[in-house]
Amino acid sequence: MSQFHSIVSRRDFMKGLGLVGAGVGAAGAASPVFHDMDEMASSTTSLQHNPWWVKNVNEPTTPIDWNVLKPSRTAYVGTDMFGGVGHDVWKRSRAETQKRMIDYLKNEDPNWQPGPNLLGLKAASTDPQYPDFAGDIKDNALATGSALLTAGVFPMEVIMATGGKYMALTDRPEGWREVPYITQRGGTKWQGSPEEALKVVRAAARFYGFDDVQAIPVDEKFLKVMWGTKQMLVSHAPTKFEFGDVDDFVCTPKVMPTKVIIPNKCKWFLNFTCRQPGETTRHSQCTTQNAGQIYSYTNWIKTFKHVQDFLWGLGYISLDNIHGRFIPTGFTGTMCGAGE
Repeated sequence: MSQFHSIVSRRDFMKGLGLVGAGVGAAGAASPVFHDMDEMASSTTSLQHNPWWVKNVNEPTTPIDWNVLKPSRTAYVGTDMFGGVGHDVWKRSRAETQKRMIDYLKNEDPNWQPGPNLLGLKAASTDPQYPDFAGDIKDNALATGSALLTAGVFPMEVIMATGGKYMALTDRPEGWREVPYITQRGGTKWQGSPEEALKVVRAAARFYGFDDVQAIPVDEKFLKVMWGTKQMLVSHAPTKFEFGDVDDFVCTPKVMPTKVIIPNKCKWFLNFTCRQPGETTRHSQCTTQNAGQIYSYTNWIKTFKHVQDFLWGLGYISLDNIHGRFIPTGFTGTMCGAGE
């Protein structure tokens, strides 16, 4: 596909979103204006362009001494999320921290009530003496309703039923691949220029729930920052990463691998951004992550797994970098211009 087709002007696109010449009623009644992926891909002109963030492509505004960084560094290795969090890094005790938060909330709103506690939520404190709160019953329900698959973790009943073999959506870093490869289904691999490919992936990513997508090359700088060994919080052991002359990712074992061989042909890294619900994040009166945060950290992992299967459907392989699996996301966001 060398050129995308579109029957939608920018003004019509904005009208379809209910943002031009429409009242509340008209906006609510607006119907979709896209008919296929080509139209979606051709309508990605209203992006986040912030040219002042990056001086040059792949060159951040803050100079970096690349010679200091050595390839194959080791990241976190320690207990998993069900075994506690390593060393205590808090400056105050849990009791002092909670008291400061509650005092602040009561000062902001004299009528604030803690409501039911969030004890048991993976995203909240599991301290029975000082549990976390999310406000009244409605805010509490909004938070608890957002908690399914927090951090991608399966319900404990599922984990126990598999004897701990399966823990989370992140168990298969290459994606779950719900269908056979494209050639096994009578199709051929999609082909296009890098610019066209980015448009297609961006359109699909937005459909699934992401905000935007950027791309940077897997070059010498990238490899210097990339981890050689990293342990996911939702895993039993660290994973070692290597490159090799293979056609697909070699994960050993297949579930929660402790070794991943990455094909040398993998030359691009895609960076995805996902927005949290703004007002909920800013104004929820919680002593912990609120509904907006819990939902976002639950939803983006599932969203990324959808994108991986989309890429697989096009005929391409991918390795997820969820929780910074193989490279710090602060670095990738900065280098692609999305996070600086």
